[in-house]
Amino acid sequence: MATTTASARLPASYSRFLVRPLGALATAAILAALGLAITIQFPQATPAAALVGFVILAIAAWMAFEERYQWSLVTLIVYLGLADGYLKLSTGIDKVTLVRDMLLYAIVAGALVRIAVRREQLALPPLAGWVIAWLVVVAIQVANPSNGTLYHSLAAIRPQAEWVPLFFIAYFVMRSKQRLRGFLLLLVFVAAVNGAVSLVQSNLTPDELAAWGPGYEAAIIGEGENSVSARGFADSSGEERNRPFALGGDSGFGGALGLIAVPAALGLLALSRRRGVRLLTILLSLGVVLAVATSASRTAVIGAVVAVFAFAALTVTSRAGLRTVFAVGLAATIAYASIGLLTSGVDQGAFDRYESISSPGEAVNTALDYRQETIARIPKYIVKYPLGSGFGRNGPAASLPGGPGPGLDSESEPTFLLIETGIPGLVVMFGFHLMLFYLAVTRIRRIRDREARILLTAVAAPLFALFVTWFVGVSTATTPGAPYLWFSAGVISFWLAGEGYRNLTRAPRSEEPAPDRTSPTLSAAPAG
Repeated sequence: MATTTASARLPASYSRFLVRPLGALATAAILAALGLAITIQFPQATPAAALVGFVILAIAAWMAFEERYQWSLVTLIVYLGLADGYLKLSTGIDKVTLVRDMLLYAIVAGALVRIAVRREQLALPPLAGWVIAWLVVVAIQVANPSNGTLYHSLAAIRPQAEWVPLFFIAYFVMRSKQRLRGFLLLLVFVAAVNGAVSLVQSNLTPDELAAWGPGYEAAIIGEGENSVSARGFADSSGEERNRPFALGGDSGFGGALGLIAVPAALGLLALSRRRGVRLLTILLSLGVVLAVATSASRTAVIGAVVAVFAFAALTVTSRAGLRTVFAVGLAATIAYASIGLLTSGVDQGAFDRYESISSPGEAVNTALDYRQETIARIPKYIVKYPLGSGFGRNGPAASLPGGPGPGLDSESEPTFLLIETGIPGLVVMFGFHLMLFYLAVTRIRRIRDREARILLTAVAAPLFALFVTWFVGVSTATTPGAPYLWFSAGVISFWLAGEGYRNLTRAPRSEEPAPDRTSPTLSAAPAG
């Protein structure tokens, strides 16, 4: 298994002497290019908007210089969960989403400059072969003869590959139980905030929510150049209801985030020993339940249930059954309390969309009926578009000019992957998921450290839920599913296929993985 190695290094004094000016030069060049792009794209920006842009550029510069990568990751996660979608919809400017790429790649640029100056040699992490195979498939699609303009094809790379760096960042940074626990707590916090906002939006009329900004208005009314359908529904009495956006860029974001955070809440509940920490976790878990329940997304509700079962199955298999029973029982109590809060604070018509999934049988039938035509197109697309039908025909890139033409049926992950990347992309992404599942099922139970087992179970369980929702939606090119996939894959690469797994399976129960003395600064950052 590949591990990280280092070549002979420059003396520390020379390294520090070179890193700062070269890092400053690289950062200045990146920020200057971004500033020029922003000026070109937004020539009519107001002074307030310019001030916000300056603050964001300053944050990106700090992230590029910051060697304690865990804090840069915290900043990125908070922005993705609490600001990215809201800024897009409140301003009505889709290009605001470029800010998240700027923040992510500021981390990457800073790390690469430091590694290059310090002459550190990196070997590929475990599972990197799958990641490279995916990037190769995406790169080849740029040359698909069915594509539109070259500009559109290059722009279509972004939704497919923008989050791949999180795989490598997570592999090198998430190397302690403390960081895993901190990540799970942050995830639950962000989901809880989205749950509170989603509850507020559930009590608004469509007109009231549309007043939040031009992006909200376009999405709710269902009109505009890039809108597909109105983000709302009519309840049993015929009254128009919102499908809350929470703080995301589309309806159901809070539910999707809650789906991912449910196992994190269960893991923290199972590990919390101090009364204050447990109380805080319970309060945040209430928000996670709110995020799912008020999302008006049946997919989120079904996915959250699958996530709970996946967490329970993996934890029981990994010899932590009693704590699992406790955590699931406590979670059921929290869910019951949350539902009681909802029934007293929200009109019952807001839950009409859940009537069709009120039992397991109805949920399965609803899912099959809902996407019956889409599922039937999978074998047809395999035959008709074995190498893809044109890059960027569907998904986030479809709204850009110069595309290959009208979109096809991309309402499921298999059809979306076949349209965008053909059979090779479907095979690589499907195989990558199966490899992650294999590692989670077969190796978590072998870890001798109980806390590590529960933490890793909480990281792996959402992947099973996201995979189950493949037939009713796309998760590999949208937030929060796509960034979570690559980030959690990096965590699994280190802890279940790399040095972390080897150390945990041979170390006493209480030990952390031994630090990798040959790792570069990226992996040796303080755990702080």
